[in-house]
Amino acid sequence: MNDLIFGTDGIRGPVGQYPLDPASLLKIGAASARVLGKKDGKVIIAKDTRVSGYIFESILEGAFLSMGMDVYLTGPITTPALSYYTKQYNFDFGVMISASHNSYQDNGIKFFNSDGHKLDAQIQQAISDSFYKDDFQFLDANSVGKAKRLPMGINNYIDYCISKFPEYFLKDFKLVLDASHGAGFKISPRIFTGLGADILPVGCSPNGYNINDRCGSTSPELVSQLVKTGSYQVGVAIDGDGDRLTLTDEEGSIINGDQILYILAKYYKHKGILDSPVAITVTSNLGLYKALENLDITVIETEVGDKNVSLALRNSGGFLGGESSGHIINLNYNATGDGTLAALQVLLVMHETNKTLKQLAGELKLIPSKSLDIEIDSTKRHILEILCLEFNQNKNNELNSDCRVLARLSGTEPKVRLLIECDDLETQDQIANEFTEEIGKLK
Repeated sequence: MNDLIFGTDGIRGPVGQYPLDPASLLKIGAASARVLGKKDGKVIIAKDTRVSGYIFESILEGAFLSMGMDVYLTGPITTPALSYYTKQYNFDFGVMISASHNSYQDNGIKFFNSDGHKLDAQIQQAISDSFYKDDFQFLDANSVGKAKRLPMGINNYIDYCISKFPEYFLKDFKLVLDASHGAGFKISPRIFTGLGADILPVGCSPNGYNINDRCGSTSPELVSQLVKTGSYQVGVAIDGDGDRLTLTDEEGSIINGDQILYILAKYYKHKGILDSPVAITVTSNLGLYKALENLDITVIETEVGDKNVSLALRNSGGFLGGESSGHIINLNYNATGDGTLAALQVLLVMHETNKTLKQLAGELKLIPSKSLDIEIDSTKRHILEILCLEFNQNKNNELNSDCRVLARLSGTEPKVRLLIECDDLETQDQIANEFTEEIGKLK
């Protein structure tokens, strides 16, 4: 079995470096067409706003055309919009060119099957195996595909999102919306205003280089400050490809994915809609886990990655799940996470319950946490993986049931991530120092 070229969320890394150099991109395109597509089939390519998207789009387009597939190009649209179009218009598969919340120096590729879902491990391995065969060949002139622009552009997806909610239910809402200078810079503002909201748009002026630059869901401080100084009820910040979000309440406090998921789970449970499991990941706060159990909601725990959350929901018959990072999945709306749709669901809860976001989020008691990211030598991943497993086991055996430690390798960056949840802040610092010392011994 060949090495897997996929990480936690697609293939991602610095532009121009393996496997995101031009020659490898051509092979990735050919490999994915062999596994997911067919001659005379059709594939849809979308991208976010980073400048390198132009070359990624061109290379992948050429690869698919040379394999006999017709290619439909969307230009900049969000990942959830791409997922929706892939299923709605019967594409063999969809390709999203994006490095999500990373800066412009990185880019990546996310694949979606014909049902709009991210690929399972077996399909990813099949593409990796095909990639390593190195037998890419162009078809002759009689067999190549054709390239077209997607005729409906962004309009159909905007109309779909608006149709899922009561007409103009946001007419009394005043919001700050940060699109991270990313793929949602046109889509998200039109959805919110189409439902009646008065919005202050920020992060809606992409130039190819400013995506996720001190804005968006990973830098919500900008929205927080604007909400506090402008008498807004809510701040909404999505990431560069639009599949995750952070909210800000009326006082500027930041609301993460765990709190958002709790608000939605409690609401759907109260409405009698939620009678199936909710899927969370190993990084979700212990407080969320306990709160959902107190609501008599079955909890399924998965590995990190929204594709794992989605798979767990489909296997269990559930529809609601998410990550603390802000990936929120509701399979009744879309096959993947969607920051805009998740925000609209929370706003609908506010509208129907007549509660503020601070009140709704305050119903969940999160256990205080400390996060630490440490850059690593990627050649030592195997040793570091063993170190993380041993550290987790030893520390969690020492701690009580209201505390936990999770050290893990990042699947998207050359980093080790440490999460410590404990009411005792001194214990948090002590564990963080111990772990940092252990990592330091390997340098």
